[in-house]
Amino acid sequence: MKKRLPLFCVILCLSLILYLFVYNIFHNRQSFLNVNAAQLITPLIGLLLAYWATQFRNDQRKVKEHAEKIIINIQAIVCSDIFCVFNSEMDLKDTQKKITMNNRKLSNYLRILKDYSKDLGFKKEAEYIETEFSRYKQITGEHISNLQYLSETETEFRRISNNIELKCEDIIRNLYK
Repeated sequence: MKKRLPLFCVILCLSLILYLFVYNIFHNRQSFLNVNAAQLITPLIGLLLAYWATQFRNDQRKVKEHAEKIIINIQAIVCSDIFCVFNSEMDLKDTQKKITMNNRKLSNYLRILKDYSKDLGFKKEAEYIETEFSRYKQITGEHISNLQYLSETETEFRRISNNIELKCEDIIRNLYK
């Protein structure tokens, strides 16, 4: 439905323009083609200004929106129970696989975020998130086979998660200032 509405509007506008064009040809034959340069330049300048106004900083806005999407994905990972909660009764292989997959996914998102941080001006915040994640990754990497230890370290993981989440919120807040 969304694609049909703009198409309908375009067809309607073109039909209206065509109707006015044909109407003016038949009713104003003598003066229809008598146009001076000012009458042509004024709408052209208006059209160029309208185009410039709509496209001004459009690429930068898209970059910010994509960076925000990456940040939201990072928040979703660190706020999930898979990031913080481990139970000693969980399947060891399955838990190891989930930890490894989450760490890999988060590392990829952080790499993209670091690239954006240079252009968008949140390099310190991105480095902080990366430092916090490195601590998490080190703890889980050293004790990936010891679910008992990981379950006892839940408060530390929650603290890291909260730190990353709050820093992500700071970045999003500052993105659109």
